[in-house]
Amino acid sequence: MLEGKTIRIIIPTYNGGSHFAQLTKSLVAQAGVMPEDVLIIDSGSTDATLQQAENAGFRIHHIDKHDFGHGKTRHWAVENEQADYIIFMTQDAILADTDAIMKLCQPLKDNSRIGLSYGRQLPYTTVKDLEDCGRLFNYPAKSCMKSKDDISRFGIKTIFCSDSFAVYNRQNLLSVGNFLDVEFGEDTLAADAFIENGYYIYYNAEARVHHSHSFSLYEEFSRGVRIGMLHREHAEVFSKYKGVNSEGIKFVKFVVQTLYSNGRKMAIPLVAVHILLKFIGYHAGKRGWI
Repeated sequence: MLEGKTIRIIIPTYNGGSHFAQLTKSLVAQAGVMPEDVLIIDSGSTDATLQQAENAGFRIHHIDKHDFGHGKTRHWAVENEQADYIIFMTQDAILADTDAIMKLCQPLKDNSRIGLSYGRQLPYTTVKDLEDCGRLFNYPAKSCMKSKDDISRFGIKTIFCSDSFAVYNRQNLLSVGNFLDVEFGEDTLAADAFIENGYYIYYNAEARVHHSHSFSLYEEFSRGVRIGMLHREHAEVFSKYKGVNSEGIKFVKFVVQTLYSNGRKMAIPLVAVHILLKFIGYHAGKRGWI
């Protein structure tokens, strides 16, 4: 409970493994969070995920694996969970502090025009590869507010956010149409709807989780394709935000500098291949070649 405001934490799961076990422990330790505030939407886990959720006292909603959709499932949760604030997490995001949930929600209570607040994502351990550098690049140590007036300043970063750790003002989200039924980028499209309708997006660096991936070369390419397809299929959205290429250049420079300063210069050639494949995948998806 956040001083009179109700919260619900929604976590879609499918074989969450060891990371979900750690997430469960970090949720149980959260100040102001009761087990019944957590809803697990599971699409057929066969590992220990459901047992861990049950032991923690979380509510569980079962769906068929084929019925899951990143936009569709979250849309359903927003429609059915009667709370002031809806928090979305992924099964592999581990809360870094015992007050992370309360810190994440506080800006929404302070300002009713904020549509969503998303938290800072940190690498699990040390900086060792592209994704770890990406976390440091996209989730800096300083918080910021973003609005329609900031498009010229932030460009595409105006609508950057992540449902791996984000809280939504439920009524505000419903007022802009809830999540779209898409398989990728539902959070980005919701952010655009907020910006278009005069709401704010808040990046909350004080609310932290540990969350990162180590993608294979194929996964890197595939992710690039999905991003490109999202930009092609919703060109009317992304045409309003400039700076995709310039952000890419900034990112490459940041990765090289970060790896070098962390004594990982031998990793730079492989990381360069990852970046190149993601770049090719993005343009293949955007141009409809795949």
